[in-house]
Formats: sequence, structure tokens, C-alpha cells
Amino acid sequence: MRSAEIKIFDLTGRAWMEIDDMHDLAKAEFLFNPEGRYDSLARTHGGYWNYDVLDFCYIRNMYFPTPGVLSGIRHNLEHLLWNYGCSQSALNAKLAH
Repeated sequence: MRSAEIKIFDLTGRAWMEIDDMHDLAKAEFLFNPEGRYDSLARTHGGYWNYDVLDFCYIRNMYFPTPGVLSGIRHNLEHLLWNYGCSQSALNAKLAH
């Protein structure tokens, strides 16, 4: 059997990052380069879950639109584009129904 030397580094309280791929490298650049954080986020529109930030500007709902809604839009697109919508109270009543 071959022997190996194992070393342990205590990184308690220190920032560190293991880099295995390009996504890890991007996260490390964000972590260790505070001046470049805005640019890092600007390059990854929609991928903010990879970073330790709170994102209040990208609204996403994994359950909408449903296949039925997409089908309705697909078959009524011309009508939807050329006609105004209704008031919020009418929309609420339709949704409640």
C-alpha cells in the first residue's frame, strides 16, 4: 500500500471556496471580489440563487403559467393583442369563479 500525507487546515471564521467547475469559479469571484459583485450579478441574469444575495426584482412562479393558460394565449393571441383588458374587480371575479 502507498502512504499518503494528509493535512488539515482549520478555516473556522474564514471565507473559502472549493472550485470544481466554472460555476464554482463565478461564485468564488463574487465572494472574494466585493468590488466586482454588481458585474458578476449583471452577467448572470436569472441565476441569482447561486449567490448569497436576496433578489427582490426577478419574479418567478414555477406553477404558472399552466399548460391551459399557455394554450389559451396561443389560440387567442390576436384577440389579446388588439383588445384592452378589464378592471381588477372583474379579473378578481373571474379568478374566483
